[in-house]
Amino acid sequence: MKFRAGANRKGDGFEKIHVYGVNSFHFLRKNFSFNTFTLIELLVVIAIIAVLVAMLLPALNKARESGKSIRCTSNLKQLGVGMTSYAGDNNDFIPAAWESDAKFNYYWPVRLTGWHCDAPTRAEMVKNLTSGLYVSNKVFVCPSYTGKLVLDGKSGGYELWTRHPNYAMQDYQKAQKLVRFRYPSTQFLLTEIWKGTGARGIPDFAWGVYRLAPRNKLVSKPFEETDLGYPAARHAGNCGILYVGGNAGMQRIDLPNPGSSYPFSSDEELVWGP
Repeated sequence: MKFRAGANRKGDGFEKIHVYGVNSFHFLRKNFSFNTFTLIELLVVIAIIAVLVAMLLPALNKARESGKSIRCTSNLKQLGVGMTSYAGDNNDFIPAAWESDAKFNYYWPVRLTGWHCDAPTRAEMVKNLTSGLYVSNKVFVCPSYTGKLVLDGKSGGYELWTRHPNYAMQDYQKAQKLVRFRYPSTQFLLTEIWKGTGARGIPDFAWGVYRLAPRNKLVSKPFEETDLGYPAARHAGNCGILYVGGNAGMQRIDLPNPGSSYPFSSDEELVWGP
């Protein structure tokens, strides 16, 4: 290590340390780079990230929708179990789409959640309905549903959800014994629906209804009957369907004419009736 000329002994130590420090600093600058991003480089990085996000979003959305389809199918299977449990307690009869007497309308969701017409108060009756005897009332709502269906039985009354579930039974369906269905694995019992709006081919996405339009109206008046339901293609064009045998799954639906899609387009007994 060299010393500066003219350095006295009193300054030798300082000079040595000073020169050592300077030499070290120059060594670091020479051997290590401290370059920063330029604006162009930063923009390139941002553009690459944007491209990657654009590529991944469709896959993420598809995965999310796939999850909703699975949960919707699970809802239908739970409703199938509820139907079977109800039949076990009622001489093998499943509930009708709807029935009425002098006091009440008995929609099929009411039967599954536990209607007690002798409840001492309306609050107690609502409690029975929302607690669920055979199924929880939450399974009446499709995971892809974007409306505002209230399930507590308070806002709009209990009929708000018992009359407007996202799944519907065939309108003509009477209380039938399960053994009467000769083709349970192919005869559908419930289907995912949208409510009619009165306008041809235009569904009401915000509401459901407990009963499916009969076959002739599915074809001749798609979405024109405001008090009936029509098959809903909530899941990337697919509709959830529950069959009498308890099997459930997704079926492709053509819009705006859902009645042209199988199984709704079929007139065969093995699809529709007992």
